[in-house]
Amino acid sequence: MTRAVRRAAAVLVAASTLAVAGCRDGGGVGTERPTPVARVAVTPPADTLAPGETAELRAAPTDSAGRPIDAAAVLWSSSDPDVATVDGSGRVRALAPGAALVAAVAGGVRGEARLLVRRAPATLEVVPATLGLGESAVLQPIVRDSTGVVLPLALDLVSRDPGVLGRDTLGFGPPGLLTARAMGTATLAVTVDGRELTARVTVEAPRVAHVGFAFRDLVVPVGGTRPLDVGVFVAGAGASGASEGGRIPTRAVTVEWRSSDSSVVTVDAAGVARAHREGEAVVTAVVAGIAGAVGVRAVALPDAPLRFTQIAAGARQTCALSTGGTAYCWGEVPPYARGALGLAVREEGLYTGSEVWGVASLPLPVRSPVRFARLAEGSSARGGCALTADGQAYCWSTAEGARPTAGPLRFTSLSAASQHACGVTGDGEGFCWGSGSDGQLGTGSQEPFTPGPNLAAAPPRPVAGGLRWATIVAGDAEQLFPYSCGVTVDGALHCWGNRRLAPARVGGERRFRSVTVGGQTCAIAVEGATYCWYGVAPPADLETARVDGGRRFVVAAGGTQEGCGVDAAGTVACWRLRFGVVDRATALVGAPSLRTLVFGSDYAAHACGLDREGVAYCWGTNGMGRLGLPRVDGWSRFPGTARPLRFEGVYALPTRVLGQD
Repeated sequence: MTRAVRRAAAVLVAASTLAVAGCRDGGGVGTERPTPVARVAVTPPADTLAPGETAELRAAPTDSAGRPIDAAAVLWSSSDPDVATVDGSGRVRALAPGAALVAAVAGGVRGEARLLVRRAPATLEVVPATLGLGESAVLQPIVRDSTGVVLPLALDLVSRDPGVLGRDTLGFGPPGLLTARAMGTATLAVTVDGRELTARVTVEAPRVAHVGFAFRDLVVPVGGTRPLDVGVFVAGAGASGASEGGRIPTRAVTVEWRSSDSSVVTVDAAGVARAHREGEAVVTAVVAGIAGAVGVRAVALPDAPLRFTQIAAGARQTCALSTGGTAYCWGEVPPYARGALGLAVREEGLYTGSEVWGVASLPLPVRSPVRFARLAEGSSARGGCALTADGQAYCWSTAEGARPTAGPLRFTSLSAASQHACGVTGDGEGFCWGSGSDGQLGTGSQEPFTPGPNLAAAPPRPVAGGLRWATIVAGDAEQLFPYSCGVTVDGALHCWGNRRLAPARVGGERRFRSVTVGGQTCAIAVEGATYCWYGVAPPADLETARVDGGRRFVVAAGGTQEGCGVDAAGTVACWRLRFGVVDRATALVGAPSLRTLVFGSDYAAHACGLDREGVAYCWGTNGMGRLGLPRVDGWSRFPGTARPLRFEGVYALPTRVLGQD
């Protein structure tokens, strides 16, 4: 069709439309005058098409008040029919590259839409075209036609080399976010009008911004080794926000290791520290001129093997009481309590603004002016507590070490959690102190006081109800809702917290002889049955929480999913609690005979126990030394389960804690 013919056709469309409009308006005697049109809005107001594509435009005539005029006739026209044509319904067809105004006229009022018919795509550019190893960026595709004009297209980039530059396999991050995984060149592609365009992005050596350690103090036994987990972080791409930094594997860079005192600690090329004699050294890792440091303390194991009378496990550490009355702790050490274990105070962590924790992978003695007779049940993630022979409570959660707490009160039993502690006096009175924001103090009201790390500074509060207690156990605040449970002298089980402000009886009329609170609440009835559940309240039908397996446990405890018990013969049997259903308890084959057992309350479960000789054993996940064992890699199990999981430092069976040989 020639240009003249197309213009004639456009005039014909307009004329026929006007003729129809004239017939509708009539003009005869008694005909109602049409509502005047004040505005014509064309949608979309602008569009971009490729030659051969079509689009539907809509015209909306309105009166001066903005009310639609449905009966108004609309005349459509194109300013350049060689670029695009439009029919009487507003359907446009793109013919050739260029720009055209498509007009809609109703009642003498004109509305317009701008139409761009683009040229065929010719080239692809990706911005940025260079990334450092480990960087992530939302890459921007820029498509140009043969004249170099950028085509306004929304396109998805696809990496043909995901091993070099690829998307997070878990799908995290905004759409189009790609991460530089290996040095080299990656091809990226888009498809436009059925044609694939490609561009290349280069992944260069990492631009290192920070080198650091998640834990600033490590303890290594003399003669032993410890792999140092250094974090190497790369920089982002600048203030534009197009790229952000991330942690990269150390195998991708060259790490130079230095020790401030090689007679104490040396480090090999793989980053494994070896302790040669007692003392401290600062180990520095240097990558591309950026340095990070960690303190390493070399400790000589005791000449006489350690033996313990009690053991307690918290979310992040484990503590035990030696036969000589000294408390020992190992695992993660909070920054405010490092002085209690003799660790140096340092400042910077792996992540900016993070708490700086130390790590003790073998038992370290707690600094204390007194000997202890009894260790608190549970083990605070913020330190620990114990009783002297005359019942005085001491807690260690500051650099000063163990300090007396609870004033003149004397206790026969004590339990410590992350932010509250509870004790029972000789006449059966119960007291709790610390944070009571969830009712875990059991005073009958919310106690807003939050002690921070120092339990020794909090005043004790009497537990409401006037009951006489045999024991009270504080639940670790590492859980979503901290709480406490206790057994009265006549065997009634009560729990409080999780918005219950005072003790409430649970478990019906059954009588119980013990209760433990961790990831699970486990109570042993007088007749010998063991029941475990989540939180404060057991299920309405308590039998659904019963641990089957035909065993009568003398002690039972549970983590977030796993639980274990010890019977009178010292046999360890374990179960899983999932979705409120307790599995059958089965013997942990290969475990030593134990007389007591405790469970940490963290999700990364760990358990510990003592045999009849006082030797401590731990098993489960050894995150940052909470088992008191060297870290290892391998397929193994959570405590008491046969489910294989990949965890760093997992011990499937009870293993002797360091310092006991």
